[in-house]
Amino acid sequence: MSLNVRSLPSPTHCRPNRNTPSAQGVIFQSRWQFKKKRGAILLMHRPRMTWVPDTFFGPSYHLPMLKGKCVVYQVWNCPGFYMYLSNKCGYSKLVSLYQRVKPMFFLPANEQVTVSLRSNVTTRSTPTSPGVHASPSLTVSWFAESSAGVRQHAYRTDPVYTPLFCLRSVQKP
Repeated sequence: MSLNVRSLPSPTHCRPNRNTPSAQGVIFQSRWQFKKKRGAILLMHRPRMTWVPDTFFGPSYHLPMLKGKCVVYQVWNCPGFYMYLSNKCGYSKLVSLYQRVKPMFFLPANEQVTVSLRSNVTTRSTPTSPGVHASPSLTVSWFAESSAGVRQHAYRTDPVYTPLFCLRSVQKP
């Protein structure tokens, strides 16, 4: 999901190439450009939706305990999310190089951010007993480049995060 932002194609040096060691852990990568207005993006890794069937709401209209309440009827879960709210770009000031010239020029500022999800496999560094093999562990992390805005991100192996949900008000029929 995005607001007041557009997706940019990744440059060729940012695209994952499985032959290079530095890009082997890149799960995905995206670039975004924010213009004059404040913008936001929400990235979800492996999202899944759970919902309450519409047949629930017919009988629930007659329950007194739900009158005037809101019911969560749709939930998006994911193991990892990245939310980003851009800096209010506005304009950047360009000062003339000549000291005699007083006017300043203002150019529209463009904020760009590159967000990637990367994995890293590590092995246990402590020595193990003879015949016991060290089990590798997988860590997945979010990385952002050139970000000046506010961000919130997390990742776990289970889909425990709920960054999106929909509410429905229960009122008298």
